[in-house]
Amino acid sequence: MALMKFREQNQVKWVGVRPGHDGTQVAASNVASAGDAIVYTVPVGKVLYVTAWNAQAKDTAGGNAALFAVRDDLDAWVYSFMALSFAVAGQVVSSLSHDPPLEVPAGYDVYVYTDNAAAQIWATVFGWVE
Repeated sequence: MALMKFREQNQVKWVGVRPGHDGTQVAASNVASAGDAIVYTVPVGKVLYVTAWNAQAKDTAGGNAALFAVRDDLDAWVYSFMALSFAVAGQVVSSLSHDPPLEVPAGYDVYVYTDNAAAQIWATVFGWVE
């Protein structure tokens, strides 16, 4: 995505409201079924600021789980955006905006996971890195 270059470069001249960041915009998506898939990995030396996300999960058999979450640089779960356990076959859609944004450190992954091929999850994360 585009770098945030539309603002006054000389910050001493800034007057009034300015765009909220000097980073690179992020809009990343992925899907998982019977395992995990990385939606976005935060680059070394950067922080991901998550401003919004959306996810959709479905289970055609029931009894399966789906997860949209963040894990650390050792691939250990840190927190979830959305965690589902389907008792019966069904579908769930969810989205959320964050103000202020959630901060995800360098080396961390935003990822999706399901425990069975009968379950799928699609997710998109929006924000910026700087």
